[in-house]
Amino acid sequence: MLKAPAQVSKVETTSDGGLKLTVHTSELMPSDKAEVMNLHNKIGWFVFSVTDIESSDIPDEPVEFGGQKTLSKQLHDVLFRLHEAQGGKPEEFEAYRHKVMTKLINTYKAKIDDYK
Repeated sequence: MLKAPAQVSKVETTSDGGLKLTVHTSELMPSDKAEVMNLHNKIGWFVFSVTDIESSDIPDEPVEFGGQKTLSKQLHDVLFRLHEAQGGKPEEFEAYRHKVMTKLINTYKAKIDDYK
């Protein structure tokens, strides 16, 4: 758990009904900065109070977001963005995805053979 004085300096709405928050802290110790960097893209609880927060104030159950993308959907979306970045047309994506996934599958099949 990271505990640091901070200010919510910007709030934006997102298309899925959530919020995007910008949080500014005062200068952090190097260990706290490292912890923040390790938390990047992690899912957890955001607890904010203008008074002191205790460990007991933070839920200990895992966070579950409704509508959270599965790993398969995340991979699909990343491949689509890569396909677009490479100049591919949307109607050609399924063929591109099939090619990339077949190559990925074959790569991991070969790794299995390395352990036999």
